[in-house]
Amino acid sequence: MQIDREKAEATRNEFLGRREKMNELFLVTLQFRNRVVGGVPAVNVDPEAPPEVQEEQVDKAKTVLEVHLRKKLADTMTEDEIEAVVEQTYDEAYKDHEAQATSTFKDDEAAGLYIEGRQVKAMIKEAAKRLGLGKPVKGQRPSLRQDIHEACHVDEDVIYLWKEDDLKTMPQHLHHVTQPDGYETRPIRVWGPQGLQSAIKRSAYVTQAYIQFHVRILSCVYFNRHLLRDVLCFGGDLGLGAERSQGFGKYDVVGFDDIEGGRIVEPTDEA
Repeated sequence: MQIDREKAEATRNEFLGRREKMNELFLVTLQFRNRVVGGVPAVNVDPEAPPEVQEEQVDKAKTVLEVHLRKKLADTMTEDEIEAVVEQTYDEAYKDHEAQATSTFKDDEAAGLYIEGRQVKAMIKEAAKRLGLGKPVKGQRPSLRQDIHEACHVDEDVIYLWKEDDLKTMPQHLHHVTQPDGYETRPIRVWGPQGLQSAIKRSAYVTQAYIQFHVRILSCVYFNRHLLRDVLCFGGDLGLGAERSQGFGKYDVVGFDDIEGGRIVEPTDEA
């Protein structure tokens, strides 16, 4: 196979231009009201243990990760792709063995802690379902289930956590979050080989962090910016991230901008 790089780049730009014309694009900024909790399962690895013991602990951690990720990715990835994601997730989540926790955030050396775009998409779908947007309303709208599943996309795969600087400057500068603020600890009941047992669950959290991402909606569908605003508003009370049943992950929408040609523009109408 051969490829003309100059022609390929021109074709890429042509189709990117078509993509922009076919979609409405929005830049969304959220701030968590209190704590957002990491949802990647963790297994303790003792840095002082003998190498053979550490190797067993690492294998156990990867097995737990694999079970967790298979539940979420089995319908979208091949076996080889899932194995690659397990390796990447382990490297990012557990490179600091001293930060032992039952659940934690994914991390990378470039910028720090992050959540994934698929988590935001899942929240959008759940909030839309709770608002009844998956059901048609006679004389008003069709079912929006397919619109939300197939015509609404979060551009980013990785969505970094940001926090405000300590200095009270305006506009407020933000920096990447590189470490959790702490660990939420609570007792839980789990089934083990000897029946129902008590255990302690520790979850890494970050307080009042910001995230920013792009949402893209196909222009020709019924789902639109006004319904997206409703979904994001309601999603703030549903929460984002892990441990939402404990009240974590609730957020406020602090930015919602229309994007055209890579720049923020004023909307033509408001709801």
